Amino acid sequence: MATVTPIPPNIVNKTGPLLIGYLVNFGLFGVLSIQTYLYRLSFPNDAKKLKVLVYGVYVVEMVQTLMVAHDAMQTFGYGFGDLDAVDSVQTIWFHSGVLSGIIACVIQNYFAYRIYILSHSKIIPAVVSLLAWTQCVAAIAMSVMAETNGSTSKVAIDKTMLPIAVLWLGGSALCDILIALTMTYMLSGYDGGFRKTQDRINQIIRLTMETGSLTATFATVDLILFTVSPSVVYHMCLSIILAKMYSNSLLVIFNSRIRNSTLQGQQADLSFVCNNLEHQNTDTRMEQATSDDAIETMHQSISIDRMVYNIKPSGSSNV
Repeated sequence: MATVTPIPPNIVNKTGPLLIGYLVNFGLFGVLSIQTYLYRLSFPNDAKKLKVLVYGVYVVEMVQTLMVAHDAMQTFGYGFGDLDAVDSVQTIWFHSGVLSGIIACVIQNYFAYRIYILSHSKIIPAVVSLLAWTQCVAAIAMSVMAETNGSTSKVAIDKTMLPIAVLWLGGSALCDILIALTMTYMLSGYDGGFRKTQDRINQIIRLTMETGSLTATFATVDLILFTVSPSVVYHMCLSIILAKMYSNSLLVIFNSRIRNSTLQGQQADLSFVCNNLEHQNTDTRMEQATSDDAIETMHQSISIDRMVYNIKPSGSSNV
């Protein structure tokens, strides 16, 4: 009769973070799917390279979610009660290491390019890009080492992985903070002229700071947990969902333009109203001026989005 290995009382230290990470990952993929659908409906005239970025990230995230589902089934389905299945790195090394590093690198390099367009300076974008590629290479290197070890218990005692983890997660956090601070500094100096235009600038600044701080915080906490208690896989929970945080943050910023997209579609109607006002008596001149100001505000808000996100004007060629 085969001997059954008893389940240790602290098994939740291994299964809990994995289960929470898997469930949150599934939820964030649902949020990302909705955001991608809204993007497709709202911005059909975006530049092709922007669409490639959004849809490419979504496809990679779909692959990652399928791999997460595979690991969840192997650990809590086929391997239920098997301590070796719980301890195995499964495909976590790939979907939470390699893919997370690549997704973060792509998104960070996109913002490095936008910083270059806004500032016309090569120094800060070069630093951002260097940090992005550094964390990507470190993520891949750490993932390969984890796959070579084969189990989380061996990863916990492998001291050579700590410096690489610092390069990966620390470099990623530093890159996110640099992006947020640089974008905030550059946009803060832009004078919109109109209150609503300035509100749009403030919204972009707020979103940039919030999303950058969020991803940087996740990477930092992940690094701290791995450093302080590598034998307890609490850090795995954050590693599993880190890529989804980057992807959702990108779509949140892009989809913040939805209101301006609607306003852009209403410009023709407003212009028609203004033209009709020209044929009315002089008592309506003030209303016409107000409408002209509204149109100018819309134009400025939309031009800000084009400047920050590299958006093509409506009806232009998607090159």
